[in-house]
Amino acid sequence: MMIINRVNHPVALGDGAVYTVAGDPAGGRVVNVTACLGTYLVWVRYEVVGTTDAAAVESATIVAQEVLSWL
Repeated sequence: MMIINRVNHPVALGDGAVYTVAGDPAGGRVVNVTACLGTYLVWVRYEVVGTTDAAAVESATIVAQEVLSWL
């Protein structure tokens, strides 16, 4: 579930979740959120340009939460 070549930050979502942030702030950021719920794994790749990391992480987490709510 965790990405091994990035710093993983925990998220309170499902049975366990983490996010990573990569990329250049000026050229675009990529937020990856992985969340487990039972035997399901949800992976969200969220690409943004011109926003803060906190806003991008919040948006990607909301998308993952919505997907988990349908499982």
